[in-house]
Amino acid sequence: MKNIKRSVLFLLPFGKGMGVGHLTRQSVLGRALRAKGYETILWSNGRISDIPAIFKDDMEEGFTRILEPSAIMENALRFPSAPAAADLAEIENLVAVIMDDYRGLNDKDTAIWAARRKSLTAIVAQTHKQGAIFAMVDGVPNLEFDLPDFIINLELGYDEKLYKPGWLKRMLWSGEHKYALMRPAFFNPEPIAEQIPDNAFAVMIGGTDPKNAAQSILEGMIGTPYNPVLVAGKSSKTEDQAKQQKWQETLAEFPQSAWVGGLNSGQMHTLWNKVKLTFLGPGATPSRELLFARCPFVGVFSNPSLEEQVKALEKMGIPTLRAQNHAEFMASWGDEKSPVTAKFGKDDIQKAVRRLEELGYIKNRLPDAPPFNQVDEHGAERLVKALGL
Repeated sequence: MKNIKRSVLFLLPFGKGMGVGHLTRQSVLGRALRAKGYETILWSNGRISDIPAIFKDDMEEGFTRILEPSAIMENALRFPSAPAAADLAEIENLVAVIMDDYRGLNDKDTAIWAARRKSLTAIVAQTHKQGAIFAMVDGVPNLEFDLPDFIINLELGYDEKLYKPGWLKRMLWSGEHKYALMRPAFFNPEPIAEQIPDNAFAVMIGGTDPKNAAQSILEGMIGTPYNPVLVAGKSSKTEDQAKQQKWQETLAEFPQSAWVGGLNSGQMHTLWNKVKLTFLGPGATPSRELLFARCPFVGVFSNPSLEEQVKALEKMGIPTLRAQNHAEFMASWGDEKSPVTAKFGKDDIQKAVRRLEELGYIKNRLPDAPPFNQVDEHGAERLVKALGL
């Protein structure tokens, strides 16, 4: 009897102009499903050539093939339009569709949201028609949470007020990090070519740091006994040159410094074990990497989507940092033309460091006890089981 593989379709964007976080975490889930014999299909019109080289292996190991939607919404969202739901009928033995959130809209884009919901409704209906489940990672409260069979919440914390009772019953939340989607390569440390300074602190805001949170943090640490490691990609874009030149000038004011970018997962593990502390834009995955490495860190409130992450860290007793111009900074986030940048106060920065020192974390690392030591490499396996796959 022929063994027919069951298929799982991943609906998420990737490529130029899109963050790679969604792609990499779903590649971890895809790898776990492939290990159980599933075919994992990435449904997207992204281009492999647009993916940073360090993430291509993750993608190839997570997904067996790419299926380009037959119809795309005519906007920057790059979401399949309603007619593309028919693509699902061509997939044999479809058992699940997993959608990771598409970003790039604001509350004023009501027409686009309405079109996306129409499309998403058609996709979910076709999924159910084929006897498959539809799971959504993140999503948009009040707009879409009534559609999926499962809401997968991978964040460190969440605002329960945003969820109706029916939604909470369908939510799989990664409390105690049980569904943490950690790349396997992270657990195999690799050497870093760059020389890491003595008594180092790292600054990793994440993404392109459009509001330049890194600059005022670097400035705020001048005069302390710590030397910086800036973790950020180096851009050749004209609009990024002034910012990067200022970074270089500020790094030069320390006795030692380093600027690293393009590190793979194993090298990130090595870095977190070498530095004394880190200022982190606390996305769920990098926060969990630091927790696993027991690296002390300060959660930097560097964009509006991090509010619940910051609150979760504060509950854990991890210091957090808000800009002095927090309200203006947050309000300007969606405006690419706004000249507003993040202004973190020197006193606030050094107060957060002193707090880590007082807790003994910089000397002894984060405690090897809950809630700090609950991250492991089995989150994807647990999530596959929770989804009934």
